[in-house]
Amino acid sequence: MKASPGFSLSGLVPVFLWGLFASAALAAPEAAPSSSFSSPAKGNVFLNTEGAVTLHLPTSITEGTLSVQDELGNTLETRALTPATGDLVIPLPGKGFYSLQAEFSLPDGSKTTASTTAAVVGPLIDDAVRHRSRLGLWTVQGDPDLTLAAGARWNRRMVSIHTLGKELLDPNPPADPTVTFPPTPFTQVGVMSFGLPLWLMEPTDKKKSYGNPLTKPTDWGHLKTLVSSWVRQKGENFPDYFEVYNEPEWQWTGGTNEELVRVLATIADGIKEARPQTKVLGPGFSSIRIKDPARLDLVTAEKLGLFDHLDGIVVHAYVDGTAPEGEFIRRVVDLQEFLKGVKRPDFPIHITEFGWTSDKGTWQKPVDEVTQARYAVRSLTMLAALGIENATYFCLQFKAAPNAGERGFSLLHEDSTPKPSFAAFSNLTRWISDVRGLGTWLRLTPTTHLILFEKNDGPSVAVAWDTLEDRKVELPFATSRREDMMGRPLEASSSLALSSSPIFLEFPEKSLPQMAILPKIRAMRGGESVSLPAGKEWIAPAPLQAKGNTLSVPATAANGDYLLLAREEDKWVAQPVEVIPPITASAPVLQWAANQPAPELHTTLASSADAPVKVRLSAALEGARDSFRDAPELKPGATQDLVVPLEGLDLGKRYKGTLSIDSRYSGRRDKLIYPLDITLLAAERLQKKATPDWAGIPAVDFSGWEPFGGTFAPEDCSATLQSTYGAEGLHLRIVVRDNEHIQTHSAEGMFSQDSIQIGLDPDYLKSWEANDLFGLKGHRVFEYGVGWSGKAGDAPMTWRWISYVPELPVAVAEPRIRLNVTRDGDITTYDILFPWSVMGLDGAPPAGSAIGISLAVADADSGRSDRRVLRLFGGIIDGKDPEKFGPLWLR
Repeated sequence: MKASPGFSLSGLVPVFLWGLFASAALAAPEAAPSSSFSSPAKGNVFLNTEGAVTLHLPTSITEGTLSVQDELGNTLETRALTPATGDLVIPLPGKGFYSLQAEFSLPDGSKTTASTTAAVVGPLIDDAVRHRSRLGLWTVQGDPDLTLAAGARWNRRMVSIHTLGKELLDPNPPADPTVTFPPTPFTQVGVMSFGLPLWLMEPTDKKKSYGNPLTKPTDWGHLKTLVSSWVRQKGENFPDYFEVYNEPEWQWTGGTNEELVRVLATIADGIKEARPQTKVLGPGFSSIRIKDPARLDLVTAEKLGLFDHLDGIVVHAYVDGTAPEGEFIRRVVDLQEFLKGVKRPDFPIHITEFGWTSDKGTWQKPVDEVTQARYAVRSLTMLAALGIENATYFCLQFKAAPNAGERGFSLLHEDSTPKPSFAAFSNLTRWISDVRGLGTWLRLTPTTHLILFEKNDGPSVAVAWDTLEDRKVELPFATSRREDMMGRPLEASSSLALSSSPIFLEFPEKSLPQMAILPKIRAMRGGESVSLPAGKEWIAPAPLQAKGNTLSVPATAANGDYLLLAREEDKWVAQPVEVIPPITASAPVLQWAANQPAPELHTTLASSADAPVKVRLSAALEGARDSFRDAPELKPGATQDLVVPLEGLDLGKRYKGTLSIDSRYSGRRDKLIYPLDITLLAAERLQKKATPDWAGIPAVDFSGWEPFGGTFAPEDCSATLQSTYGAEGLHLRIVVRDNEHIQTHSAEGMFSQDSIQIGLDPDYLKSWEANDLFGLKGHRVFEYGVGWSGKAGDAPMTWRWISYVPELPVAVAEPRIRLNVTRDGDITTYDILFPWSVMGLDGAPPAGSAIGISLAVADADSGRSDRRVLRLFGGIIDGKDPEKFGPLWLR
């Protein structure tokens, strides 16, 4: 978007009148009276059980109101403001998070506001206890005093050796007075980044905005000597824990996986040679990347011997804004299983970056501030339960972040006052810093979690929440103390009132009661009652009902795992129950055979009922006619494949809706519902070596599919897609209307300005198999980029960022792509031919197959720093996830 042309008042006003305007401007209007909040506590964080904030008001106000609220917006206190109010001291009477807003009127009728936040977190944790904790918080550019106030043990310090000189290779190198690792109250994990000295590395044309690239050294012995000499130079304050490199798989700019492993191993050996007591950790990947043929992964690193040089694993564990009970914790469990599989079950795991942002503008989908607090507490609690040695949350405060989305990961606002997540983190550390061993993780319902911990000193504790809804659960254990997520006291009760905000429980005894887990039983929702072991008073979570030794499961119960509890003398007995529906159905799959005029939804039904079941399928899509299919009666234990045609759908239009599967048997009813999100794209086949006739190929406008960074005006940026295919490859024409074309970067970095990122997956119709050794879970996945500087005579650019085919390396241009880019007025046209070979194919796929595709059209405008992108399907901007690509059907 072009900047609006400026104008000068002097260009519109006659010269003899200009002096009148100028003299009038000399008397600037008096600034509006201001108000502010202050407190004696840094960042309004109070290390006590109470606090106070002062509101400073101008005397010229006429009236106003002060409101104090909690993190949910519940009003805790209101006060009227008058001209006589002056400085008002507002007490914060107990632990918790506080949001304060003042609004007042001025004599001229205008209104002014002031606001702040505060947290009362309680006294500092005793250092002896804190240094047993598993919880960390990376300060980044925040105030370490607030990291300490939050109760964190682990912290991180990122350093670089890229400026070191050759003099460190001397047997007696000069001393360095610089204090790289000052004394700290935290268990500090050092981490290297920003490349190696240029004199040590093989020449490279890669450039970095700060530091140097990372490539292999010209002399491996010199690298080890350099690292050892540097570690000795740093002296006794060198950290007891050190990560060999930060996210090396993304920093590596040349060479093989074997060479990258050797670089990391050599750095590790250099540290250990100089300071054997330091625990050296690696490889420092940006995510829990167990298998990834495109980059160095854990499987490859282990096979190449890297783990033999390490004292533990370090990785980051970000996910795309989803709840921590899903992909986040599954990946951590997968990592633990991987280590068991390579005979290292006790290898310590350090997760030194993960978190959720509360603002837009970066790769991760944002959540609101309260959800950020909930996810922080829940993720850290689960990591502690799994025995993760170091779980360091990102972060206290990221002041120098390039955008609001990156800053939004912080637990503090930009003025260093607390978000709800700071108060919640601080309360969590005060509850579970001293836990020992593994937590006992009870999943009472598919969404209800109760995690019990024993402590080194003091009574046992628990953390409980429900991810989906407010729920009351009968508690089988007596409690001596309860607090909510922010540290406010809760009343004692025989039940727990749970929500997505965790609550904390303390028990009278130091040891948790023994618990015997019985074999799992299955129960059909809406079906016949099932028998439980007799002689016990079972406590069943709603909506399950236990009477004596009989369990009833209503038809409204969610499918999944539940846990019933019963007391048996001095121990507890737990009965796992899997609730199943009378009919199960595979997730619906869209198919569009070459000989079919319309696409179809396919699903497979299986009956668990003890009587014949009648089934009706109905597909309801917004903006389309509902489609129905009545299935033949399904007999007990039988399976059946069913198809629902989807007629009348327009190409390029996004349809959202549901597939409902209604079943009836023995006077009972049940329903399964699956979400649908369908956008049809189709490419007709060209005749032999024909040139695409774009005038005869429909153009799909995807400007409104789901833009990233807010909505776009059509004249600001809009885009259409046309597609066809033939023996040569896949032809795409993408026409972008954009009032300003900006592209000044190299091919590798063009994605941040006007350009197109294109995800492709020729194996779209295959299932995703986690252990498949081919590609990514059995898929050849790519991300390409195309762009142009807009300058006559400059050649257009191509780039390959992602490839899951070893023969097609990443971080290179792809000259086989035929690309022509033209600009006429505000229209930029990209004509692209992807030869089948750049997708790892020998020739054209057959008609009726589909290629997974995702488009991201970036829009850069003068005067804007935020990222704005038009999207067609996901998996590029919202995290690199090719399972979010959509199908381009070959007709």
